[in-house]
Amino acid sequence: MARNDLYNISGDIEEWFDSSFNKLINSVVDTLSTERVSPVYTGYFASSWTARSRQVQAESRKTSDKNRRDESKPWASIYYRKTQGKGGAMTAWGVKKNIGKIQRRYPGPFYFNYKKSPTVFIGNTTFYRAYALEDGSVLAYVQDLAQEVRSAFSEKPRLATLRVGAEPMERVSGVIPTYKTGSTPRLKPGLNILEP
Repeated sequence: MARNDLYNISGDIEEWFDSSFNKLINSVVDTLSTERVSPVYTGYFASSWTARSRQVQAESRKTSDKNRRDESKPWASIYYRKTQGKGGAMTAWGVKKNIGKIQRRYPGPFYFNYKKSPTVFIGNTTFYRAYALEDGSVLAYVQDLAQEVRSAFSEKPRLATLRVGAEPMERVSGVIPTYKTGSTPRLKPGLNILEP
């Protein structure tokens, strides 16, 4: 009889942890997909947060550019909208901060079995993510989140790792380093916000 009771307690703890872990992942992705945390110009960057069991790879420049300019996508109207640029001239390349449309490309909800995927990566798939992350608002959110996560899981079982790719590499001669010449701009290693 006691053996069954102990087994049930173990199952309850695992169920609690699994549920809490996945709620945290979905909450982080949901929050990253808002104007409050992500820089929003066309809205494409804020719409491109996802969670995966492997490191989140950036799409090609061609894919990012095509998706932002495609007339059937919500970001195209903002991309081509003329706004005030240098010297007061109206141009398609003027400042467009916080006028974009956020429409999640990877809506979730995400589910990860922490036993099969003990490390979950949250990241952005846009080609230009390193440039957008220079804004610093995502990094500030992730750094504040780390303390919240630690306190939420303190004195409770921590059986998995959660990492967020949110900080671009330092610029060298005015350019963010890439993996290969002309390829994707690099990010620093993901920040651990939950680890065993």
